[in-house]
Amino acid sequence: MSFSTLRSSAPVLAAVQRHAVALAGSAADDDGLVELLATARFALIGEASHGSDDFYRERAALTRRLIVEHRLDAVAVEADWPDAYRVNRYVRGLSDDADAAAALADFERFPTWMWRNTVVVEFVEWLRDTLRFDGVDALLVQMAADVDRARAILST
Repeated sequence: MSFSTLRSSAPVLAAVQRHAVALAGSAADDDGLVELLATARFALIGEASHGSDDFYRERAALTRRLIVEHRLDAVAVEADWPDAYRVNRYVRGLSDDADAAAALADFERFPTWMWRNTVVVEFVEWLRDTLRFDGVDALLVQMAADVDRARAILST
């Protein structure tokens, strides 16, 4: 990286440092972050959370808290729409899949570790149980497939 690149990114780095929220270690300890995300129109917590069990668990825990404590009403995923739609149908009780692992079985094009891991399976089961028994009005939305819905959400 050249010196001019480093110098030109200094204002960006300074802005990130001013606004960054340190994570305490687990979602249960992150009340400040949850409150910040709860007041946001969009809480985007996915891209930097690929690749490790720790990241997947933290992302799932944060999402659970936002659903339960702040009535988050959509979970958007970056995925091929038929695969995500199958999971959506399972979560909403509209499929014949026996469990979350079966509902995630079509995720073969992305690296399977991204979708078909124990954390995602547990989260999908939790989401289905929460929708069924707690009355949380959450919806699994597939971003790639639902362009019109995404445009409608963004335009409001």
